[in-house]
Amino acid sequence: MFSKSIKIILILSMFYLVLTGCSDKSDIVQVEIDKYFGLDKAYGNNATRSTGSYKNMIYVLDRKNRNYIVKFYDLNGNIDRKVKINYGKGPGEVIFNWIVKVFDDKIFFHDIALKKITIYGLNGEFIDDIILKNYNEHITDFTVIGDYIYLHGVYDKKFIKIDYFGNTVDVLKYDEKLNPDQKNKRVKRDGAITSSDGYIYKGLINKPFKINKYDKSMNKMLTINRKFDGNFEDCRWTERGRLIGDFFIHELVVDKNYIYVPFGKSIHYDENGMKKSKIDNRILIFDKKNGELTKIIWNEKLKNSASGYNILGVNKDNIIIAKLFHRDCLDELIENPEDKWGWVILLDNPMYN
Repeated sequence: MFSKSIKIILILSMFYLVLTGCSDKSDIVQVEIDKYFGLDKAYGNNATRSTGSYKNMIYVLDRKNRNYIVKFYDLNGNIDRKVKINYGKGPGEVIFNWIVKVFDDKIFFHDIALKKITIYGLNGEFIDDIILKNYNEHITDFTVIGDYIYLHGVYDKKFIKIDYFGNTVDVLKYDEKLNPDQKNKRVKRDGAITSSDGYIYKGLINKPFKINKYDKSMNKMLTINRKFDGNFEDCRWTERGRLIGDFFIHELVVDKNYIYVPFGKSIHYDENGMKKSKIDNRILIFDKKNGELTKIIWNEKLKNSASGYNILGVNKDNIIIAKLFHRDCLDELIENPEDKWGWVILLDNPMYN
């Protein structure tokens, strides 16, 4: 029998392991790949910001004769529909895609050049232009809850809550205001946001690993922190305009019970180009009510990639991920993966199967 002191030491050691993360590959649960399919040629500018999943469809952005095309695929890789968006400076027209998302049967096209979000129906009908010119903020992401849009900024305003007329309803500010020249301070505020069941979830790309949960009034409700073994480097901008470093949370999706976070993006360069990834790719799954890490998953046929994998969405059967760039990491799964513009991969979702 163990003595009481030894039992305490063992319990504390187990607690430490839970907090410090999993560097041993044996801690990663292997899940099956249900299916995968290739994406036809699409538009590469801000591609990861303009690709996603909505109601078991995958949407990607393409261009033809300067106009934009939002292409929707079903989960078997068949084109469901194509939505044309006209190029131009008039009402319902756009110039430069920054972020494209789909909520509530509507396409939200954030045009960073014209400083507006233009809304369309799923058949392409123009609904409205929401002008964003008066916020004096660099918008890095946004989400939609009901009749409100939550803009995420990095200079002064963490969140700007606006209505569909562009009116500011509420603002949540940072303690310190930054200017555009403070790039490497700014990047520590950058990350990804999403929403589910009336709550906003924000993850930071820079260390430490942190997810904050906010209610619709932008009150912080929960913080998820996690420590990882290893020497991780801050994300920062190089003189050549490259964002490098070890990315903690560059994307996340949420369903009714869990938060899913792709991990392992680690971008560094030498004279030969991008270095080989030093972090194992994986997906972390957290309980969204209490923040506990419930599972770490991956499939061994998906080789490590320094640019990481994108997560598009989840349903009760699948976790939907994509690889749009540096597709050679798929060569154990797919013959000639570079033949397609990108690949969508459906992993079994172990949380419901």
